[in-house]
Amino acid sequence: MKLNYRDRIILLIVIAVVILAGGFFGLVKPRYNDIKENKAQRDTIQAEWDGLDAKIQQIPTLRDSIKKTKASADELTKKFYTASDYTDKDGKSLLNDSKIIGFMKPYQLDMYMRTMIDEANLKVVSMEAGEISDTTLDYYYYTPVVPTTAILDLADLNGNYTAEINKKLEESNAISERVPESLFVQQYGISVKATKDDLWAFMKTISEKNKAIRIDSISIADTNFGYDPETGKLATGAETMKNKNGENAGKDSGISQATIVLNLYSVYELDEPVLE
Repeated sequence: MKLNYRDRIILLIVIAVVILAGGFFGLVKPRYNDIKENKAQRDTIQAEWDGLDAKIQQIPTLRDSIKKTKASADELTKKFYTASDYTDKDGKSLLNDSKIIGFMKPYQLDMYMRTMIDEANLKVVSMEAGEISDTTLDYYYYTPVVPTTAILDLADLNGNYTAEINKKLEESNAISERVPESLFVQQYGISVKATKDDLWAFMKTISEKNKAIRIDSISIADTNFGYDPETGKLATGAETMKNKNGENAGKDSGISQATIVLNLYSVYELDEPVLE
């Protein structure tokens, strides 16, 4: 069958369309799909990179924040006892080589306390230094006393009294919900003989130390320190004590026996963070 010119043109067009369609579905479309998948992967990787880049940009800020936090922790740690708190004239620790806690053994605690005891001119009768142990310290807070009577409920028409009460209790409620912190403690108990002035001076020294040391209790056998409250003079046969220079302590030389219990607290020192 012979085709006329018009039919041949149409046939060529159809063949061209078939070839183009075949090329599209056979070659172009798979490549197009690959391009779409690659673009999707590129977008995913770009998003990951953007996230990593954002974190990289934060590194200097995080480094500074870590350094500030470490410095703040170090300042707080200075208030607790560490091995460096009792040193010789060359600055070498007389307690131990560990940076973990202050007093590993009871005798080391006694070594530290004896310095203050001798400076205060207290004469030790007996001493007991405890082993180190862990303890929990509760937060100290004051809870205001507020009325919660039925009359208050009747009078509080607009909720003003309730709002005032909640404001007063806001601080104590917030602190009471905090989790108590754990740390190390060693207890040191001594029975001493001392004049009133020396004993008061010793307690003042403890209270003024910028360290986590607390007088847990003190019991004084003779609160008059040998003096007769009626005459204001030393009672006959009252025991006296000389001062640190070996001289008579004068009018305040009357003594009493006292039992003092102290708690000394320690914490871990933070390691230096690796920032590189």
